[in-house]
Amino acid sequence: MLRVVILGAAAGGGVPQWNCGCRVCQAARTKHPELQSTQASLAISADGNHWFLINASQDLRQQLIAAPQLHPSPGKLRHSPIAGVILTNGEIDAIAGLLSMREGWPFTIYAHAKVLATLKSNSIFNVLNEKTVCRQPIAIDQAFEPALPDGSPSGIEILPFEVTGKGAWYLEGERRATNEAGDTLGLRIRDKATDKFLYFLA
Repeated sequence: MLRVVILGAAAGGGVPQWNCGCRVCQAARTKHPELQSTQASLAISADGNHWFLINASQDLRQQLIAAPQLHPSPGKLRHSPIAGVILTNGEIDAIAGLLSMREGWPFTIYAHAKVLATLKSNSIFNVLNEKTVCRQPIAIDQAFEPALPDGSPSGIEILPFEVTGKGAWYLEGERRATNEAGDTLGLRIRDKATDKFLYFLA
């Protein structure tokens, strides 16, 4: 059975955004803390033991602390149930949290070749040693099944599809800011056992 944990549901910057004084952000800081939200991300699992993150925002550390399902197993010095991270774009809001996962635990990054090239071209992501953190390209309109740490199938089918968007803002000087193939993906996430599915668009 597919399990889904909503780690965050806000747009870039979260709520409240650090430099925003709008009515909603002001209320979230003061009288209505229930309005506070981290940036959009999910954790998904078919077995409840191995989890895949959808995007990794700069809020990731806070999100993992708040989700017991993603904590290390009791009694283990080094452990994480996170088997992989599926990236839908190369924006800071989707990839910055990867830097919080630099502690040598193996997992796989699944992303379009364009996003993987962005990670490779930025030396700060070298803290994710490719001998430990595998990078697996995914293609538009080609379904794939992320693997568990032992290489066995996860029971989750992911179908990436193209959606309207723009290239990452910080790359605008290097290429067109208009959307190109692979810049922004939506995901159809299907539980292979039950054939139930959901869509992720962020």
